Parts: sequence; structure tokens; C-alpha cells
Amino acid sequence: MFKKVFFVMAVAVLTAGIAQAEVRIGARMGFTFTNAYDTDFDTGLRMGIQFGVAADFALKGAFSIQPGVVYSQQGVKLKLLHYNPDNDREMEYTDRIRLNYVQIPVYAQFKVSKFYVQAGPYLGIATSGKSKLSEGGAIGGLISALGLADEEKIKFGNEPGQMNRFEFGLGFGAGFAFRVVQLGMNYNLGLTSLNYTERLNNETMKMKNKGVTVTVTLLFGK
Repeated sequence: MFKKVFFVMAVAVLTAGIAQAEVRIGARMGFTFTNAYDTDFDTGLRMGIQFGVAADFALKGAFSIQPGVVYSQQGVKLKLLHYNPDNDREMEYTDRIRLNYVQIPVYAQFKVSKFYVQAGPYLGIATSGKSKLSEGGAIGGLISALGLADEEKIKFGNEPGQMNRFEFGLGFGAGFAFRVVQLGMNYNLGLTSLNYTERLNNETMKMKNKGVTVTVTLLFGK
């Protein structure tokens, strides 16, 4: 349902944009700071990168439509507890999840002087993902950085134990636009459950992505 709504909205706004004369196209790059919500587990931020292409279709007045196609790294750190019968203790583990998406945002933008605000839907398609499981907090982070964590590829699909490949969400942003350069910050809120099955207790959680992206966009054209 979400994908159908997104497709209809995208076609509508792009058709409106293409009908206008002023079109600019360029590159977008930046950093992502992501987390997850709608889960009972403690979570932590993960940092990643984002890059791709974007366009700006000028409408009447201060309005424009900005679609794009970007590669975006998402992720979260999950803090898990697991009972170890060998020593009769409950151990703490950290599951460092990295998810790689192709995102297709379609934002409506309103600009006043050099300041702008924007909002709109986006579709995310997961291309790959990894889970790095290590014991403890800070020490576990060092173990993960050294490549010694228990690493496993995430499988996507609709079968038990697989993560949802498609994500629909809403983005909200603001920033400053100059002649060619656009500096912005966006908050993305995923609305689709990921259905991630953690490996320690084999528990499936309906967590959703959320995060902040800081970007630089270069737009060339009329």
C-alpha cells in the first residue's frame, strides 16, 4: 500500500515539475546519524555516509520539487542481554547493525530568500546489511573495530528470520540554498517495520529506522 501511494505521489509531482522550464540537476553527499525506534531494547547511534544525485524542478513562486536517488547507510546499535548457563550469568552484548539502502526521496520545498524548508515521502530499498555481535560495550566496540566480532550477513525477504527489504518513510528538512550549493539537514522517520530477528534470543522486533542526515547538494542548470 505504501509503495503504491509513493509511486502515485512521485509521478504526480514529477509530472508537474517536468512541465516547468527551470530544471537543475546535480550531486548530493553527506553523513547519516541513524538509530531505531519502536523497540524495547536500548539503542545507540550509528554514523554512515550518503551520496547520489538530486534534481530541482522550479514551480511558481518560491516552491520547487526535489526528487533524488541516493545510496544511504543506516543502522543502529542494539544492547542485548543473554543468559549464559555455563557461568549462570546474564551477559551484555552489542549488535551493531549496518543497513545499506537506495533511497528515493521526493520533497516539496519552500524557499524564502536563502532559507528553505522541505518535506515529503521517501522509498528505501535495502541492498545489503550486516550484523556484528560482540560481548560488552566499549570493549565490544574495540573488538568490532578490529574485525573480531561475530559477523553475519542480513537476509532480506518475507520469510521467517528475514528482514523487510522495502521501507517507506517521511522526511523533513531545512537549510540554506545559494546559487549552486545547498546546505541542509534532514530528519527521516521510517514508517515500515523492519522485522529484524536478533541472533542471541531469536526474538523478532518491529523496529523502524530514524535518523538525521547532513548534506551538501550541488545543483547546476537554469
